[in-house]
Amino acid sequence: MSRDDQDQPWPTPPAHDDNAIPRPISDRRLALFLVALAAALVLGYLLLSKLADMSQEEDCALAHRRNCGASELDSPTRLASVETMQLGGR
Repeated sequence: MSRDDQDQPWPTPPAHDDNAIPRPISDRRLALFLVALAAALVLGYLLLSKLADMSQEEDCALAHRRNCGASELDSPTRLASVETMQLGGR
C-alpha cells in the first residue's frame, strides 16, 4: 500500500458528470403515458354519460311512460323546430 492509501480510510469515488445519469423515464414515454391517460379519461367520461342516458331511458320505459325520448326536447332550438313542424302542417 502506498502512503496515500493509508491516510484515507476509504477510496474516493470517481468523479462523474450529473448530466450523464440516465433518466428513469424518457420524455417520449412520459408524453405517451399522458396522452393515453387523457384519452382514457375522455373515453371513460363518454361511456359513463352514455350509460347514464341509457339508464334514464330504461327507467322511463319500465315505468310504462310514453314519450321517453321527449325529455331531450327541453332545449329552445328543438322546441322551436317542433313548433315550426306543427305550424307547417296546418
